[in-house]
Amino acid sequence: MCTLSWRQDGSTLDVFFNRDEQKSRVSARPAHFWPDYQAIFPVDPQGGGTWLAVTTAGCVLALLNNYQASAAREGYSTEHSTQSLLSRGLVITMLLQELQARSSFDTLATTTGSSTQASAIGHCLRSLPLCAFQPFTLVCLSPDESAQAFDWDGQQLNTFQPASPVISSAVELANVRAQRIEAYPGNDAPVSQLLQYHGSHLPTRGAFSVCMHRDDAHTVSFSHLQVKPLNIRFLYRAGAPCQKAQAELHDASATVEVTVPRYSDNESPKNSFSCL
Repeated sequence: MCTLSWRQDGSTLDVFFNRDEQKSRVSARPAHFWPDYQAIFPVDPQGGGTWLAVTTAGCVLALLNNYQASAAREGYSTEHSTQSLLSRGLVITMLLQELQARSSFDTLATTTGSSTQASAIGHCLRSLPLCAFQPFTLVCLSPDESAQAFDWDGQQLNTFQPASPVISSAVELANVRAQRIEAYPGNDAPVSQLLQYHGSHLPTRGAFSVCMHRDDAHTVSFSHLQVKPLNIRFLYRAGAPCQKAQAELHDASATVEVTVPRYSDNESPKNSFSCL
């Protein structure tokens, strides 16, 4: 129940993410710069992880649930029971830990034979206990590389080059995807149109619209990440995008903006880890 889109314009990358969740789910902690991870991301207090992060090197990691593969837990390792499953949001934080532990991307590329951030991330991803996670799709974005996605279906980790937008839904995925793709303004659309797209109710306000509204679930937050050569900006807004003005009127903290300098991988400071 999420929609991810992005736009690359020269050396600038813009990423847009609507997070859709059950109405009963606890509100997330807003985007924050975490020095131990050298990354900006919000935190889901229920699972302890995140669905969206950007490193100080400018690599964006976006995670969407694969509900269709999760419907039946077939193919999972028998050593993992349902009770021992980990929150999918921990995939990103565990990856960030792994990347930090390897000192730099240059070192990681040398030791793994990886020539891109995406391939290095794929190598680290395969080192995680994937059988402990429900199926997911992880999209890796960078201003300097083509988009790369990793799909864990419960049995295998597959890679593919995704096209914007990437959509997940627990309900009527084919119809949801068709409607949201039809409403998509295109990869060359200006940022202003993509912002409108993520707050839109096309074709009508409901389960199929990008700004999603169902009886049991709705869009709970919107994020806009912008990666430029010298800095990184993460705008996080709690609540449905269509309710932006109303949310900010009643709660000034509904919108949080974090900006940090962008470093090359071998410039990023290294830190020990603490709990979120």
